[in-house]
Amino acid sequence: MPPRPVATVRSVGTTSGAKIVAAGRVNTIGLADHELSELLEGLDHRESEGEAAPIRRDFARWPFRHASIALRIVHPGGSEVELRLACRNISRGGACLLHNGYFHPGTACRIHLPRVGGGADDVPGVICRCSHRRGTLHELGVKFNNPVDLRRYIAPERGQEVYSLERVAPDKLKGRVLLVEECHMSSRIVQHFLRETELLVTHFKTGAEALAAGGAFEVVMVGAALPDMTGPELLAKLRENGFTGAAFLMSGDPSGLAGEFGVLTKPLEHEAVMRALAERLLIAPISSAKSKAQAIGPVGAPVAPELLAEMRKTADGLRAALAAKDAVKAMPLCLILKGAAAAFNNPAFTAAANKAAAAITEPSAGADPFTLIDQLCGVCDAALKPAAG
Repeated sequence: MPPRPVATVRSVGTTSGAKIVAAGRVNTIGLADHELSELLEGLDHRESEGEAAPIRRDFARWPFRHASIALRIVHPGGSEVELRLACRNISRGGACLLHNGYFHPGTACRIHLPRVGGGADDVPGVICRCSHRRGTLHELGVKFNNPVDLRRYIAPERGQEVYSLERVAPDKLKGRVLLVEECHMSSRIVQHFLRETELLVTHFKTGAEALAAGGAFEVVMVGAALPDMTGPELLAKLRENGFTGAAFLMSGDPSGLAGEFGVLTKPLEHEAVMRALAERLLIAPISSAKSKAQAIGPVGAPVAPELLAEMRKTADGLRAALAAKDAVKAMPLCLILKGAAAAFNNPAFTAAANKAAAAITEPSAGADPFTLIDQLCGVCDAALKPAAG
């Protein structure tokens, strides 16, 4: 095997008079290509098998395999050194790199992050941890001074969104969601996933119903195949009507899908849905404009007749479950009413549906579910009577 190249150094003047020293080899651990790949895969395997101590993180980590990334270190004495380090992964809040020595946590640094479309960003940060792996190999955790937009550095694969958060607090998700899905089971699953959030879900089975009903929403979630049009066709019509918020297409086969929308792969997973919504409702407003509800179609239009019919049918079923004191049958019906209540723009209806659904899904809270179900039935009657006339 030929000897590894010996590091060469160069000195560059700075405005402060300090010297920047750069290493000439690919990285400080002297590994590239398949050797570096094997090392990174081994570290990932150890972590997945639980050999390494778990770290509780706010931001999700994504593989960011770069053999040589510039890291500029500022020493306490004022001198600066520029090193070329191998990068393991990146998150919205920081990056993980490999080095052949130790750095003290708290050391200020700047990392040169390559962008997807070319070029790079000089991102300031601080070394927050330095973990020994083996021999002289150390793993550096760099915390960025300010969160970054991952989409600048990671090109998402079709069918896989790039999410920032590792954990999502359900009560932080607030706003209105338009759900257009013919499949009864899929729509129920979405509403079940969102039961602990502060999101108000309005559900329709067809594109025509959604376009005719109107309303203001932060997010739309659309099935790929609807009875009267495809999901991408509906999303295009919503855009034509002025909707500029976040849009997701739900599909069992995400391959070949393209457009200005996120993709959620069926069967839907709870964590993926929560992260996708959090990205639009919690992360995007921080890095761009403040999130606001976007109008769809004729705002203030009457509720679609099909939805009213479905609501009456659901209310009848809920009364039967109440009479039989059957909480199991009542639970999915309350969740449906909770999701549909937003279409009526009736705060009393929405509040009653939320309370009844919460009392059934969280019986330990102490509220009598059947009392709240009875109240929901009364509010539901009041909301449906004017529309029925």
